[in-house]
Amino acid sequence: MQRFAPTVLSFDALESTNDYLKTKFDTLPEFTVCWARYQHSGRGRREHHWESEAGKNLLFSILIKTDIILDDMMRLVTDCLICLLESYQIHAKVKVPNDLMVNQRKIAGILIERLFETRYLATIIGIGLNVNQTEFVSENATSMAIETHQDHDLSALLTRILDIFCQNWESNIDNINR
Repeated sequence: MQRFAPTVLSFDALESTNDYLKTKFDTLPEFTVCWARYQHSGRGRREHHWESEAGKNLLFSILIKTDIILDDMMRLVTDCLICLLESYQIHAKVKVPNDLMVNQRKIAGILIERLFETRYLATIIGIGLNVNQTEFVSENATSMAIETHQDHDLSALLTRILDIFCQNWESNIDNINR
């Protein structure tokens, strides 16, 4: 078992953190994290646009090269985000297939993309967490700032999420179906 040891690549802006990792996955180590303060073409499932004000939210992707069943990966990711939000007294629920909701409003979205050619190559986990944005075009969105009435440090939040992910990965990897 490989120990979860993330390498974080940080950018002011990218088209998409998932797309960045998709084009570079073969040259990057497993658990590379691509973090952008803004995505020009951030998206969710079915190419839906991900609304995000520059520098206000946590937009990142994680490169996983271990082949894990998609449902198990989604459960691992949602459990990590729920754990993080609970530590701020924010009570989120999973809206299948890939959103986290607080009081019927979206606070986070997850986009997992698996890469194949003739065999499995990698999985890219894209996460958008609404953190400090307080105005949305969509009426169906909320953020940590709205829910807690305070701003949050994005870098510290990323570190916390990765710590939680690391702990969950290491304690569950042997029990996850591959």
